[in-house]
Amino acid sequence: MVSRVLVVWFCAPSGFELRADIVDVFFLAGQSNMSGRVADGFEATPWDDEILYNFVSDGPSQSNRRSEGFTSLGPLDTGFYGPEITIGRRLLAEGYAPVLIKVSDGGTSLADAWNSGDGGRMWRTWVAIARQSLEALEAQGRDIRLRGFFWLQGETDALDPTDADAYGGRFRRFVSDVHWTLTELGWNTEQMRFVTALIRDSPNLPHADLVRRAQVDTMLSMRLGEWFDTDRLETFDRLHYSSASIAIIGEQFVEGFRRSVKPHVRVCLDDQGAIKVEARGVLEQKVGSGPWSVVPGLSPFCQQFVPTSSIEASSPVILFRARSLRETDW
Repeated sequence: MVSRVLVVWFCAPSGFELRADIVDVFFLAGQSNMSGRVADGFEATPWDDEILYNFVSDGPSQSNRRSEGFTSLGPLDTGFYGPEITIGRRLLAEGYAPVLIKVSDGGTSLADAWNSGDGGRMWRTWVAIARQSLEALEAQGRDIRLRGFFWLQGETDALDPTDADAYGGRFRRFVSDVHWTLTELGWNTEQMRFVTALIRDSPNLPHADLVRRAQVDTMLSMRLGEWFDTDRLETFDRLHYSSASIAIIGEQFVEGFRRSVKPHVRVCLDDQGAIKVEARGVLEQKVGSGPWSVVPGLSPFCQQFVPTSSIEASSPVILFRARSLRETDW
């Protein structure tokens, strides 16, 4: 065992400052459970006015609504709401300046309305609302950060064996088209995290297993992808989530967002024996405590390490100084 002394500095990036014009944009999309089929349990808070919200949604079914621009966070005029309430409040409490852009409609499928390859109705609506929202924020002089895309959809595709079987390919295409579209509009999506809520494995959805597996596989294939399960959450009709479950789903979207950057650090030794560690991701315990695994194929003097568990780092740069180091020690 090689002894070592570690001193850690968390250094803010050069030029770092807190600015009131920075906004953190999150897209929410899906079908009826993203829209929300509940109208009970909502209580307004003073903080809701601090959250910008633009939406095209429905609730109850066939009761389509749109905000026609940004408004404050709250239910539709019909009283119905979805996970956006908890999402917005939780993000605000964690220090973000959340802007929520939600596009959802009950009964819509990835095979049809959300099909980005065929230019489905909901896909076209999302592109239009995304463009309109980002242009409006830009016109206000906002510094826009695309933070996350939250997806809650798939029940309709799980009703048909052909659509369920094709869900994986269509979902990968959809995710790719989301990034491509936003990039073409001039926005940087490199740090935008994609979080999917798995649909329920319900007798009402005979092919849910195929859709669920495709959702997991797609998220696992992404550098910034994450998923969570809704299978054990309470419903009021074996399909739509209760108000308590909708609140949990909102919490889980934010938790997934925080988990979705796979942590890694890149370690380089300088001539003085100092070790520079550049970290990307969510770090959930004391940095340097390990355990770490070495990613092969890099120079032994500039190794990349992946922590097996990982406090959210406020800085991408962490410096370590050690008496000695062997790559096998980390």
